[in-house]
Amino acid sequence: LGEDPALYADIFDQETVKSKADLTPLIEFIRFVNESTDEEFATHLSEHLDVAAFADYLAVHNLLANNDSLAGMGNNYYLYYDFDTEKFTILSWDMNESLGRMAMGGSQMDIYWEYVGGNFGRGFGGPPGRGGTHLLLKRFLANAEFRALYKERYRALYGRIYGDDLLMP
Repeated sequence: LGEDPALYADIFDQETVKSKADLTPLIEFIRFVNESTDEEFATHLSEHLDVAAFADYLAVHNLLANNDSLAGMGNNYYLYYDFDTEKFTILSWDMNESLGRMAMGGSQMDIYWEYVGGNFGRGFGGPPGRGGTHLLLKRFLANAEFRALYKERYRALYGRIYGDDLLMP
């Protein structure tokens, strides 16, 4: 939207450090995600974002079938900026629509998330006719290295959450 922080007021709500309303890191991150080439994105994303934590975030939301997130409809998350590392991390927020049920327009809608032989089902991008894919998510999963990291983290978290007989005696 440009360099003027006021242009972002209707899109982003700064929750902390409000007296330091320097949105430069956010604006630079948005510009990077929108304008970098695929090669630049692959090479420099980790300079802007905690990539491993992002892969974990996506895996957790997929495992919890939470389509009402950045991993699904592209909303209900916080961007946390760490001034020491100068990187963003995606934080979960508003997970009440997890576990495959989501109220849309007063009715319940089943969300089916699956990972079967490399097929991610309908989860990433939202259910048909709803929302759209978040550009960061789309570019992240389009990159073979980042997608492989996601799959690795998914498998590891699946084993810790659902596997290894943890849920059944």
